Formats: sequence, structure tokens, C-alpha cells
Amino acid sequence: MSEAARIFLTALSISRHGSGPRERIMRFQNRKLRQVVAHAYDRVPYYRELFDRHRITPADIRSVADLPKIPITTRSDIRSLGPDQLIAGGVDVNDLFQRNTTGVTGQPLTVWRTPREELLSSATIMRREARALGVRRGDRVVLVKALGRGRSPREKKREKPGAAALRRMLTRRSGADRIHRISSFIPLDDIIQSLREAQPDVLAGHSGALCLVAQRLESLGDTSINPRIVITGSEVLTPMMRDQLSRVFKAHVYDTYGAQEFSRIATQCVVTGEYHVCDDSVVVELLTDARPAAVGEVGTVVATSLHSYAMPFIRFELGDLAVRGADQCSCGAPFPTLLGIQGRIVDNFRMPNGSDLDPRALLNAAWPHRGWIARLRFVQETERTVVMHIAPSRHPDEAELRALEQSEQQVLGPDVEFVCRLVDTLEGEPTGKWRTFRSLVHENHD
Repeated sequence: MSEAARIFLTALSISRHGSGPRERIMRFQNRKLRQVVAHAYDRVPYYRELFDRHRITPADIRSVADLPKIPITTRSDIRSLGPDQLIAGGVDVNDLFQRNTTGVTGQPLTVWRTPREELLSSATIMRREARALGVRRGDRVVLVKALGRGRSPREKKREKPGAAALRRMLTRRSGADRIHRISSFIPLDDIIQSLREAQPDVLAGHSGALCLVAQRLESLGDTSINPRIVITGSEVLTPMMRDQLSRVFKAHVYDTYGAQEFSRIATQCVVTGEYHVCDDSVVVELLTDARPAAVGEVGTVVATSLHSYAMPFIRFELGDLAVRGADQCSCGAPFPTLLGIQGRIVDNFRMPNGSDLDPRALLNAAWPHRGWIARLRFVQETERTVVMHIAPSRHPDEAELRALEQSEQQVLGPDVEFVCRLVDTLEGEPTGKWRTFRSLVHENHD
């Protein structure tokens, strides 16, 4: 089957998955899994070598239940490999989109996709999820995100009529021809001016970038930008960030979870607040100590893409943490759920006694003081010093500062000095994303 035919039939099937029986999606998921596993073994040297080394054949993988037979792949496993090992044979790398993912470590991993694979996600999964979040046809949608990274494929001299028609159809279905994009790398005041001019009904983008916009608008007393819906993604949306966006824009705030390797993974349910897993696009496993996490338990995210053929991802460990929910959302949608996204496995803070502190405990301690905190970042500068950088929504008084310091010091204990530094603004990483925790002493993740 040609790629165009496969993409068209896949898009047609997925368009019917927003409602209906859960069993239909599971049959689709298992069928697509068998296809992508067979393709990876036949065409991708890395997976053929992996399967052969562990004496696995594609015939051994008949359903999602068989996935644990395949070893997990990490970023370290493939970061040093060239395209010839990771891209399917017969595919010209110059015809592919190149996307660079950095995560919180700043160490890039390159992801390659065909133009049709790029379109499939936005035309099916993302469009379906946008409708579920209340996005209407004709809405003015503005997307604020890191633009300009990665490489588009070389321009084809001639596009076959059928391929061109498929591309136009998928673009229309996705609504991508109606989205106004703003780079989060341009000056903040320029972003705000563009938003004033666009007056979006739907404001979407990186959580950190949108919060920087909200912080500046609140400091200016500017209420001129009034979206009906705010959709966040790419970074963990903390409770303080959600509060700020809701307060400044006076809009419903819905979060999404995705990764460059898989595009959309899950989207927040407007009824329950849980996250619908897009399991007709990606198989998500949550593992705790190498076993499946129970409902309500935190697990490491391991994912398998069902539609990536140029560069397959099978049992790929993202390094994110999430909380497992029910096998089907109580809202009635036929999707399993995640109760929460904890995001990237963070740098634990190594304490003087040799133990590791999960810095999310510091974030929890800051929660009662959120009334004056707009943005924050925790940096462990030495084993005995943790600095909290705060961009305040208003200047706190001495009593408020002391209360925060006491809360944080209680978490750190007497052997570690806590320092609070107030700053005018906090910038994101060079990638355009946001990093809440950083240890200069001990980085324990990939």
C-alpha cells in the first residue's frame, strides 16, 4: 500500500474514533501496532538488530499485550546513531521534516517524519481534540510557540495531483490554514502587540511562553486580550501557572501533553479534568519498577507511535512521569486516561547527607504563597544552597517573604541554605521551553 493510501485510510478511521465503542479503537490499535512492528523490522536497521539480538520476530507481537517482549529504547540508545540506522530503508532523508527535541537537558535528539506523517497528526488527532475542547469552526486561533527550529524537506519539483489533493484535504481538516503563529523567541512586547492585533478566540502555545505574556499583561493592567479558551502544552502546567492564565485571560484553561517524537499524546477532558490518551495514535505504557503502574500510581512514560514509518519509535522511554487513570474516561469518551502529567523526570537535589530530594516538594511548599508569585524556578547551586528565583505578580511584604522562606527551609532541613531572589522576569531555556527545577550539582536524567 502506498503512503498516500495508508495515510488517507488512517485519517478516515481516526475521524470516527471520538465516539463509539472502545473495542473498535483497541482493534485499530492492535492492527496498526502489528503493521508498524513488521515495517520497523523489515526496513529499519536499529530495530532489526534489536529484535534479532533478543530473538524476537514480528510474529511475536500480535497485540499491545505483547509489547513487553520488546526491550525499551532510551534516548541514549539512539542519540549516537546516524540516520542510516534509524530511518527506514528506501526513504530519502532530504524528503523528510527534521525536528529537534531537547527536553530539559538541552541535548538534542533529531526526529524525522514525512510531510504526510506531519499532516496526519494535525489533521486527525489534534483537530479532534480541538473540537473536544470547544474550538469552533471559524475561531481565530493564535499559537505562541518556539518557531524556526528544525528543517523542512527540500521542495519537490513536481507533486503528483493525488498527493497534492491529499495534502490540501488534510490541511483543511486540521484547520492549519487558519492558525496564526507567533514565535515565542521574539520580544515579549512584540508578542503582546501581535496578540492585540489578532484578538484570538483561542490562545494556544507553550505553557511558559503564555505565562510570560500573562505576567506582563497583569503588570500593565492590560485586559485587551480576551480569548474564550487557552490551550497549553509542551511543558508541565503547574497549578500556579494555571491560576495565572485563568485569572488574567478570564478563560477556560485546558492542558495537553505531547512530545516531538509522538506529537499529541493526551489532552485534558473538559468534563473530568483528566487526560484522554490518544491511543489510536500512540500506545502509552506507564511503568513503575519495570511493572505496569496501577490506577493512581506514578509511572515512567514509555510510548510506541502507531503512524511513524519514516522513523519508528517502539517502546521509547520519554523520561516523563505521569499518573495512570482509568481504562476509559467517565465522561463517556472511548479513551483511557491519565490523572496528571508530572512532566520530565527532574534533577533530584542531592543533599549533604547523600540522600536525594525530589524538588517537587519545594513547589508544593510554595503553593500556599502563590498569591504573589507569578513565575518561579528552583536552582540547586551547591549541595548546601538552593536558590528560588521568583518573578512576583506584586512585591511581597516582609512577612510574606519570611513565611515562604520558613516553608521552604522546613523542606530542605537545617543543613541546606534557602535563598529567595526576586527578579523582574524569568526567561525560558534557549529552546523556548520552561525548566522549573535545575541542579548544578547532580543531574540524574538523560
